[in-house]
This record gives sequence, C-alpha cells and structure tokens, in this order.
Amino acid sequence: MAPRFTDSPNARSKSISTADLDTNGVLNRHSANHPTFRVGVSEDKGTRRTMEDAHSFVVDFDAVRGQGFFAVFDGHAGKHAAEWCGSHFHEYLLDAIHSSPDVPIPDILNHTFHAVDESLSRMCEESEGKIHSGCTAVTAFLRVEDSNGRQSFLSPPSSPSAESPVSGHSINNSVDGEPGSFVVEDAADALKQDATPKKAKEKKTSSTSRLRKALRSLGGGASSKFTSSSASGNSSSAASVKSVAEGVTITVPPPDAKYVLYSANAGDARGVLCRAGKAVRLTYDHKGTDKQEAKRITDAGGFVMSGRVNGVLAVTRSLGDSSMKEFVVGAPYTTETELCEEDELLILACDGLWDVIGDQAAIDLVRDIEDAQQASSVLCQHALSHHTTDNVTVVVVRFKHLGPQRDFEEQNIRLVPMYGQQPYPGPTPAYGSEGPYYVPPEQPLYGGDIKDPYAGGRFKPKKRVNDPIFLIFFVLQFLGFAAVSGVALNTWISQDGLGGGLGKGGGQTGTVVTMNRSTVYLLLLVTAAGMLLSVAYLMLARMFTKTIMHITLILTIALNIGICVYYYITKYWSGAIIFTIIAILSVLSYFGFRSRIPLASLLLQVVMDVSKHHTSVYAVAFASLFLQAVLSVWFTFTTIATYAKWTPGNPSCDTSSCSSGKVAGLIFFEAFSFLWTSQVIGNVALSTLAGGPYGSWYYFGPRGNGEMPNHPTLSAFGRASTLSLGSIAFGSLIVTILDLLRLILNAAQQNANADGHPVEACLACCAACFVGMLQSLVEYFNRYAYIEIALYGKPYIKAAKDTWRLFKDRGIDALVNDSLVGMTLTWGAYAIGVLCSLFGYLYLRFTAPSYNSEGQYTAPIVLFSFLIGMVCSMTMGSAIEAGVSTIFVGLGEDPQVLAIRAPELFSMIAQAYPDVTRGVPRG
Repeated sequence: MAPRFTDSPNARSKSISTADLDTNGVLNRHSANHPTFRVGVSEDKGTRRTMEDAHSFVVDFDAVRGQGFFAVFDGHAGKHAAEWCGSHFHEYLLDAIHSSPDVPIPDILNHTFHAVDESLSRMCEESEGKIHSGCTAVTAFLRVEDSNGRQSFLSPPSSPSAESPVSGHSINNSVDGEPGSFVVEDAADALKQDATPKKAKEKKTSSTSRLRKALRSLGGGASSKFTSSSASGNSSSAASVKSVAEGVTITVPPPDAKYVLYSANAGDARGVLCRAGKAVRLTYDHKGTDKQEAKRITDAGGFVMSGRVNGVLAVTRSLGDSSMKEFVVGAPYTTETELCEEDELLILACDGLWDVIGDQAAIDLVRDIEDAQQASSVLCQHALSHHTTDNVTVVVVRFKHLGPQRDFEEQNIRLVPMYGQQPYPGPTPAYGSEGPYYVPPEQPLYGGDIKDPYAGGRFKPKKRVNDPIFLIFFVLQFLGFAAVSGVALNTWISQDGLGGGLGKGGGQTGTVVTMNRSTVYLLLLVTAAGMLLSVAYLMLARMFTKTIMHITLILTIALNIGICVYYYITKYWSGAIIFTIIAILSVLSYFGFRSRIPLASLLLQVVMDVSKHHTSVYAVAFASLFLQAVLSVWFTFTTIATYAKWTPGNPSCDTSSCSSGKVAGLIFFEAFSFLWTSQVIGNVALSTLAGGPYGSWYYFGPRGNGEMPNHPTLSAFGRASTLSLGSIAFGSLIVTILDLLRLILNAAQQNANADGHPVEACLACCAACFVGMLQSLVEYFNRYAYIEIALYGKPYIKAAKDTWRLFKDRGIDALVNDSLVGMTLTWGAYAIGVLCSLFGYLYLRFTAPSYNSEGQYTAPIVLFSFLIGMVCSMTMGSAIEAGVSTIFVGLGEDPQVLAIRAPELFSMIAQAYPDVTRGVPRG
C-alpha cells in the first residue's frame, strides 16, 4: 500500500508520513504497523507568541529494522538553533557512528553533542552574531545489539563515509518480517525530505548526489557488487546487507538481538521511561538551581543569580548560546538502558510539560493509552489545561516486545555523566580533562518536580487583604472626618457660610467670592497650554534624553552656586554656609552623576515608550491630582466651618459645648485625616501605575505580545484600593505622623520667636529640620515599598524588608537614577511654568479685561499661570518617575524576566549598568 502523508502540526518540522510497512530511516516518517515501536508527536506554542520547539525521529535508523532515533529540542532567544538541530542532529549522530564504529555509544553521543554545538557556534560567528539562539535537547537512540553489545550481524562497509546524512529510504520489503533484502522503490522521491548538509560552508547538493553518497556509505562504494540474498538458515546469523541496481537494503536483526536505549540530554528537556508502570527518569535537569552546576559555573568565572546563569539563562547546558558558551556548555548527560518486557513507553518532552506535571503523574496519565499519538496529545493538552507558560512538545514512543521477562528490581540502567569524562575537542576547551568536573547529585529516577508558572509567587496577584488593622483604622478615620465635616459644614452653610454663593454677597460669616468669565477662559487656556507644552517637552526629552539630562544636571549645580552667592550678597550667613556645602557637594558629585546618565536616560526612554502605548498612566496621575485638589478644598472649608461652629463667642456657636480646646482637638484631627488621606490617594495612584501598565509591561511584554492581562490599570487599581489598601495606609500613616510632628515643631518655633525665646526657637527649628529630613527619607523609601506591594502583593512589613534589602544593595544607584530623572522632569516643569506665565501675561495684554484695567491683577494671574503650567508638567512627570522606579525594582528583583523577554534591551542596560546581571540577593 502506498504511504499516507499527513502534515506535522509543527510547521518547522518535516512532514510526518505513515507507511503501512516501514520507512527505512526517513526523517519524521513512521510506519503504521512497525514490529518494534510506534511514535506519537504533539506540540503547541501555548501562550507564547512564537513556536521555538522542534523535534525529530527516525524509524529504522541506520537502515537497521527496529532501531530508532528520537529527539526534542527546546529553543530560546529564537527558533534557529532548535530548527537546525531538528533537521541535522541525526545526521551528525549517523556520521559519528560510521566514522567510529568501535567507539561506545555514550562516547558517540558525547561527540555528537559537541560537534553540533560547535557547528552552531560557527554559524553564530559567520552570521556576525545575528544567529545567537540556543536550545536544550533530549535525545534517545534505540539500538539493536548482540549479546556482546556490538552489531556483529552487520557487514561493515568497505569505505564508510562520514558525509552520509541519510539513514535509509522508503522501501518495499521482499520478505515480510524475516531477515532479508529491501530495495528502494523510488529513491528520488524517498529523499525529497532530506536535509541540507551539516557543514555551513558546504553547498547544497541535489537529491541525486546525496543518494549516491548514501549508496556508497551503505553499500561499500559505487563499484561494489550488488546481489540479492536471503537469510541463512541459522537464526542467529547476520541478515543480508545487499543492494541491487540503485536500491538500498535494510537489515533485519536476528531474533536473539537485544534492544538498548541510549539517552542523552543537555538542559531541562527530559526523558522518562515507563518500566512496569513506574517512572524512570533517564536524564538530568541542568538548571542554575543545581548546586554542582552552579559551582562549575562560578569556577569558570560566571555567576548564578536567581537560578539563572549570569542572570539570563535558567539552564546551565544547551546547544548554541554562543555568547555564553564559556559557562553554558554542550556536554550531555547520558544513560544506557537495556530494555525488557516491563518497558512500556518512553516520553521525551520539553519543560513546557514538566513544569506542570511530575514524572510519575505523566506515566500514570498515558500508560493505559495504547495509541502513541493519542498519548502524546493527552500529555500536550494536560500541559495547556494546567496553564503552562512555555511551548509544549511531547514525543511518546510505545514499545512492542523488546526483550525477555525479568525482575523489575534488576533495572540494568547505567548512568554515564559525560562531564566526568574527557570531552571531544569542541567549542568548550575550558571544559577539558585538565579542569575540575562536578558530577551532579543523583536526581530521583521516580517522581519529579513541578514548577509553578509564577515561580516564587512573582507578580502573582494574591487574593487576600493585607494589613487589615490599618485598613479598618483608615476607613474609620475617614468616616469620622466626613461626619465632623458634615456637621460643621451644615451649620456653616445654614448661616450663609459661603457668602451667599459664588458672585453673591450678604452672608454673615463668609466673604464674597467673585470670578470674571474672562478669567475662567484664561485659566482653562493656560491649563491646555500647560498640557500641550508638557507633551512637547516629553517628546523632546525622548529624542535628546542624554543631552537634556546633562544640561539639567549642570543647571542644578549652577542653581546651587547661584543661591549660595545670593545669600552671601544679602549677608544671610547661615543660609550661605549651608548652600556653600551643598554647592561644593554638587560640584564634586557631578562626575559620579554624569557616569550614571546612560542608565537613567535609557530607563527614561523605555518608560516614555511604554507610557505612549498606555495613556492611562496620565489619566491616573491627573485623577490623583484632581482628587487631592478636591480634598484640599474640602479640608479648607471644613476647617473654616469648624472654627465658625465651635469657637466661643461666634454667632454660629449657640450651645455650651463650644470651647477653644474642642476647636484645637477637632482641627488637629482634621489635619491628621487630611494629611493621611492625601498620602493614601497619591500612593494608591503610584501603586496603580506600578502594578498596572509598568509592571505588566515588565513581566508580560508589550500589549501586542498577547500575554499582558486585560485592563492592567483597572486591575491594579482594584488591588491597590482594596486588597493592598491596608498596606498603603500603614506606610502613609508613618509619613503622616512625621508630617504632623514637623508642623507641631514649626508652630513651637513660631511661638518661641513671638515670645522672645531665641534658644527654644533654634532648638525647635533644628528638630523640625531633622524630622523633615527623616520624613523625606521615609517618603522615598516608601515609594519603593509601594512598588513591591503593587508588583508582588506583599504586606507592608514584608515589602519594607525587601525594600531595605534592595536599598542595601542598590540604594545609591536608585537615588542617583531617580535624582537624574527628577532633575530632568523638574527643570522641564519649571520651563513650562515660565512659558505658561508668559502666555497668561500676553493674554491679559491683548484681551485687556475690565477687571484688570489698572493692571492690579497681572501679577497674581501670571503667578497662577506659572503654577498651573508647572503642576501640569510635574503631574505628568510623576507618572514617568513611577515607571522608572518600577522598572528599577523589576531589574533588581527579577532581572532574568527582561533578559529572556527582551535580550537586546537587557544587553543595553547591562552595558550601562553591569550590576544588573549580579542581581539583588534574596532575603
């Protein structure tokens, strides 16, 4: 019957075809009724944007009936390495077998891994680094051997050729099921799926040329005599290895031959054998979390950060990855297993499967499924349904009657760790026999480990209320403020506390509030101008980031010197001395700041680009500004109403409950509530930005990748205003207490001055200054604590501890980085304020409103225009600063996320800031 062809679900693999009898070693073709095994392959790209896995298998490998080669290649940083290995790895293995027929198979596999690794490194070099991807690999070679572990039933070719990449071709068998000769029916058609030669410098040859090479390799050369022969009467004798005309023969081994499975892997792609229902792991997971692997890397001059080599790769061995080949080697771990009747199936899969299921669970899931293709599909669907975050490729090999019955305890599995042997010459000379070798601790052959897709709970929303005591306290104080305000304002308004309303007069307690329509238009136009100028400045800063940052740094130093000179001229000696110190320090720090401009400018550019695609960041910033303005107005009127209602002798006080102490207590409570609530509003906005657009971009990539959660800003706001509100209130309360203490000390200073006590006034001033500095430090510290809360859902104490750990390692870097960004945005806000004040002056000049006929309102309106423009710019700048700090926290906590998702950007950051690859030690 003619072969039935079906397309592989992996577009990067060659097509899978099914032949009723056999395939004679054609890549990725399997027979419908093979006497030894059946192969099933399933794969899916999962949640990833691209598919970077590849696989390959060869039935009747090397033209021996019952032999097979199976492999899975899990690519990273691109698909080239995995695809190339899927097309060519088996060719290299076959070349090595033909070139060294007497070498043990584990050594052959070791040589093959090194040769493939070297070829990928050469391709990277020849492409000038454009081809830089790598892949993990798990391979299995099912070999037919005699009792001595050799293949004595084969007739060795007269002149073996290492160039032959073809292990066999589609055939018709002359004697079904018996040793004999098999002739190619259509050699040209059989080779149409063949891959190109493995050497990068070799030119692509035609199918006819490749066929002649294969015939010479398998048949002993073009001049060999070709005769058809049947098997001898001795069952243990060799099968005939003959070809006729242009045919290729296949060898059927004798009945007493044994089957040995040789497996090898580099990385975390895994192979698991089912023996009598038990999972037997045949591979070793080479990960950065392995202590022996980590020691090998550190001895080679590298480091392991957060379980990743140099903070980038999670695996310590792979094929390719030329830029890290000094540490990430291609030396495989091999096993040798003689198969028996208890061996039922073999699973080869990438970590996309093993991240969500253990070895034994995978075996239990498919053991009772006889169809190999269905079994592979079940495993693939299991990985997807359990939310694996990686590509998934599963190869299942179902065995048929491979050996004699034996006791299960006699497993006959020999582990051959190749890193304990002298490797073949290759791209890892530092990994030679003279260097130290670290055999990893033996991993459990049964069972396995399951990795949470959110390893360590990083950026995983936690549905629990943090710091509930402070949440309750905050809600109660706000309700208390609202109640006091309601009572006071109700009485005050009933007494015409607003002076009869806007534009009306005649009130008993208030004053007339008037506003000209022209003034309203002016303020609206100034606001619009401030917004447009702010956007223009951000665009300008994006184009000339380093230049503008350098200019603002120089302007800041010049301003400090100018203030110092001014104080000396005016003979304000105390201020002159202080600013002399500040000016000297700013000049000395110039060179240190200048060296950090590349990192600060790069992060600022990244955040501006993210903000351009998430305009909600500006909506959050302005919403916060609006709410704080409303709260300020509310607090102002509440304070006035409180004085009016409870001050003794006031017309509104018609009861005996009025007293100065009561007024003082209520004003203190209202001030406390106002400061705390204002702090919480600003910090909720910061947490919304950090946990929303900026955090989602860092951990999931741009919105176009399809991995970012829907509505990240709204989701982050929901968490910040509910689950994390107690933690935010906790941190805000600390700043509020310090702020109140500073206000009390300022009041004490003023009272001491009024009473003529200069010493007390000086002490109060120094204390207020100290508390003010402490408050500023706590505010800056809390800024990063809130980002930890927003990103990882931590309670405040845990976030504060992690922030302290971050600051101990990166505190100066964060301070310098934020200072440079802050200076850039602040000077821009100042310039925009000046332009807005000029706009206000010109508006008054050309419109000449009647209320300003004598110019008495020019100065106030120009001042208000300056403030409006500056506030608009600083509000937009605050959103940018939040993004810069968020990215900095991400680079400290999880740098590998960006290194894997955007290696080019991470490389640029590492060049400007090498410490990013070192990582912050976990607490």
